[in-house]
Amino acid sequence: MPRKKFSLLNTILFAAAFSTVLSFYPVVAVGDVFEKAFYILWFVLLYLLFQQNKKVFVDKNDIWMALVYAGCFMATKIAIRIGDYPYKSTIGLARHIPYCLFFYFVGNNLCADKEKQLVFLRAVVFGAVFTSVATLIGGGLALQKNQLGQVLGVAVFCTVIQFNHSEHIGEKVLCALACTICAVALWTIQSRTPLICGVIVLLAIYTTRKKERNHHFKSALVFILALVAFFTAAELHLLDGVLRSFYPDYGRYVTISEALHSKKAMDILLSGRLTVYEIAISDFKTHPLFGVGPWGYIDNFVFHCLRSGGIVYAVLILPLVYGIMFRTPAQLRKIKPKTASEAIYLSKDIIGATAMFYFLESMMEGYPPVGPGASSFFLWLMLGIGNRLLPRHKMTSAENEQ
Repeated sequence: MPRKKFSLLNTILFAAAFSTVLSFYPVVAVGDVFEKAFYILWFVLLYLLFQQNKKVFVDKNDIWMALVYAGCFMATKIAIRIGDYPYKSTIGLARHIPYCLFFYFVGNNLCADKEKQLVFLRAVVFGAVFTSVATLIGGGLALQKNQLGQVLGVAVFCTVIQFNHSEHIGEKVLCALACTICAVALWTIQSRTPLICGVIVLLAIYTTRKKERNHHFKSALVFILALVAFFTAAELHLLDGVLRSFYPDYGRYVTISEALHSKKAMDILLSGRLTVYEIAISDFKTHPLFGVGPWGYIDNFVFHCLRSGGIVYAVLILPLVYGIMFRTPAQLRKIKPKTASEAIYLSKDIIGATAMFYFLESMMEGYPPVGPGASSFFLWLMLGIGNRLLPRHKMTSAENEQ
């Protein structure tokens, strides 16, 4: 009887994760159907977890997120009342925090052993492969390319980590195939930020995959050599030639070689980011307390927070997001190998890579690591799982039986 219940839980978990990924399907009508479906499936999963554990687990991070959302809501109402914000329809960046809270809460209550984690990871990868194939068949067109890019980027390094953890040649082949398909789709949709972040994370995985004492030195050496190679290739115009072979339109406006010698060219290469960063700083100086309002989007999470919500949003949101992102993998790494379970070994690799990926994303996009929408679901669900696996938490009797 328990075996049947456990299988049902895994099935719902797989379906919920798979549907969440497919909510970013390139055909909007199809994506909308899966977006409605995944909410139902996640709530069904929570119900099954409650039936299994006989309790709901809430930790201080759940409470922290709820309080931050309430604080941002009140701050926005105050700003509207005193006339700082001309629009009254949204609370801006903070509207994505409930997504983070929801998926973190799911991960907390899932308390996944290695088998559940593999079910979740396979669902995400399978959904990413399915979406990648549809995107490639459609000629690489994706209306939500940045959100889809986040999911594909996650799938790429997750398959690499699963490849490293797998002991079966057949599973390694499937991981390599899935990784290739997602990487090709990510390149095809030309979502640059996830592509750049994914490459950096893969370099980090490669340099730290062996448990060596000098892995930090090794990682630093690899990154330094990579930067030297990049700038050398750019100076010799070798990089321009390589990119032009993949993108015939490359160099129509500016090349990397030109950007390294001109601020204006660099701004063009970065899609005008340098200009909007200057605007963000100017707006923040003019409206330091509450910012200019929810419409102040900037392609940088920190600048976006400061420009749209001022000091109030920065004090509320930045410590919350980056605090949980940095603290969780750091605490998992401190667990001694002798006391670490297989679930912790897998989750600390996944969470460490995911936190790095979304931190880098946050430097180049305005919504990650909190959104937009459910596009950051993987990060927050894994953070919830990771926090629950820390030794300070006592497992329920139902969990110990697993």
